[in-house]
Amino acid sequence: QLCLLSGVLHSRLAYRMQTRGRSCRSCRGDRCTLAAQVWAIGAWVAIFADSIISLSVNAIVPLQKQNLTAWQWVGYVVITLGIWLFEGVGAFQRGFSPMLVRRTRELSPASPWWELLLGPAFAAGLFAAKPCRLVKSWLLIAILVPGLALTVPHLPYPWRSAVDAGVVLGLGWGTAAILIFAVRGLLHGRWPEMSPELPAARAEWPEAKDSVALSRADAPLAGLEVEVA
Repeated sequence: QLCLLSGVLHSRLAYRMQTRGRSCRSCRGDRCTLAAQVWAIGAWVAIFADSIISLSVNAIVPLQKQNLTAWQWVGYVVITLGIWLFEGVGAFQRGFSPMLVRRTRELSPASPWWELLLGPAFAAGLFAAKPCRLVKSWLLIAILVPGLALTVPHLPYPWRSAVDAGVVLGLGWGTAAILIFAVRGLLHGRWPEMSPELPAARAEWPEAKDSVALSRADAPLAGLEVEVA
């Protein structure tokens, strides 16, 4: 009886130690996940903020000099508002911004370490995404951005300033949308209701989260059964 009682106490002590260890690992996993999510979103916010600051210098030159003709002012306003509507409202608010934040939700304790490390690229759909998403994301990075960087600087005054002003408004609007979606998701659990466009073989959150939780919960019970036996 003493041997049996000793074995039961030993099994319970081992189970409690495993439970505490699992809780600590879970806590560290949650912290790492939150850090990866903040990193994925914050990196893009920092990149866009830097672009806004650098482009604003040339964008406000016509406002400072006040030397445009009436038709040039009309062109300046039309170009600026057109880029804002196309880039800020159309491309960012309705597409890139919610997609970026929604894919950030997929960074979880179940994610491999390289996805957590390369969180900004994962969130932007540059890898671990459906083929259509990969094409869109890489076209944006490899063609659209370099194309603007090569062509816009050669535009004459005031049209370069008009394009820069439109890009500043568009990036500012899109960055604000990212921050709003991120606050809703990270603080209130209200993530954008859209597909994260993951590969077909990969489960989306919360299914991936639930499967990991079940596998972790089953592990110590199996070990306890072996010890009692």
